Amino acid sequence: MLGYRCLACDHEIAATDLRYTCDACGGNLEVVYAPATLRAAFPGADAPADLRRYHALCGLRTDYQPALPVRTTPVRAVRGRVPGFADVDVWVKDETGHPSGSFKDRASYAVLAKALEWGMSPLVGASTGNAGASMACLCAAAGVPATIFVPAAAPPAKLAQLFAYGADLRPVQGTYDQAYDASLEVTRTRGWLNRNTGFNPWTREGKKSASFELFEQFDRKVPDWVVVPTGDGNILSGIWKGWRDLKTAGLVQRLPRLLAAQASGSDAIACAWEARRADPSLRLAEAVRPVETSTLADSISVGLPRDGVAAVRAIEESDGFPLRVDDDAIVDALLAVARGTGVFLEPAAAAGAAALASAIAAGRVGQGERVVLLATGNGLKDVRPVARLASDGAAR
Repeated sequence: MLGYRCLACDHEIAATDLRYTCDACGGNLEVVYAPATLRAAFPGADAPADLRRYHALCGLRTDYQPALPVRTTPVRAVRGRVPGFADVDVWVKDETGHPSGSFKDRASYAVLAKALEWGMSPLVGASTGNAGASMACLCAAAGVPATIFVPAAAPPAKLAQLFAYGADLRPVQGTYDQAYDASLEVTRTRGWLNRNTGFNPWTREGKKSASFELFEQFDRKVPDWVVVPTGDGNILSGIWKGWRDLKTAGLVQRLPRLLAAQASGSDAIACAWEARRADPSLRLAEAVRPVETSTLADSISVGLPRDGVAAVRAIEESDGFPLRVDDDAIVDALLAVARGTGVFLEPAAAAGAAALASAIAAGRVGQGERVVLLATGNGLKDVRPVARLASDGAAR
């Protein structure tokens, strides 16, 4: 690790301790490594089949032994079994089997590893449910206290996870953005390590590990597209950082394009990308503005995306694009993927499938291209949309 770089102004900080934001402009930071270090750290075939495989690539101590491992996840070929995906080589990266049932375990793993390395406890964060459940799960296994601020209206299954893992659950009568601000206040006043997406740069280090897995799973070939359900923007920027690190290390010559799937009722990143297209002189930090949210896909329901600058930058650098999908399309895609692949997605994850189907229909993703769809969360996290349909069907 060489230090940190600001994703808003490119200011560099030569430090290896915990830093949250840029001391020049307040923007979000990313961790920077020497190219030779990344190249030398890439794992051999005998490395463990869990995230210990990528410790050196993610800035984690190579001797760190997690109390609860987060394993590598499979890719599953769709091969025409999902309507709307015909003639495209679609693969599902199935993240639903992680310890807490979501992609967020990758980020929590990295943050917890650094907290233990630095001797910092308790941990605090804000969540619509998945990030909090993830942090609570891994902290419970490690015996580390965790306090999670969460909207009181979060899905009951996610709140139940938080309670079951013994986290100090702090329901907020408001939005995710208000929960986020409440957690920052605790960090400011008490000094607790903050796990928040878009605030702690080490979340991105955990999430980028999925790109390393894809690189290995496709025999060191780069897919044409990666489709990412997008709310705060941190998964998108993490996936992009993984591929950029591979290129920095000289292990790939090209990078995939990114398709950012946003719910129509939570589209701040799509709005920012469009604003930049209309006015390229507009600064990223000025383009990312809050929106009013209304969507059943709670995990990507974010008024002000806290990693929005990094997300829009990733879309632009990858020559990708965002795509909005409405709630009806999300539910349709959820059922189509479940029935075609056996992978049950929560609504936020199904937004990616809906966006991909729309992009294929519009000719924006081409015939024969290899596409990876990130299945970011288990459908059991929020069964309400499907349960309503099932009840209606039973009633008929």
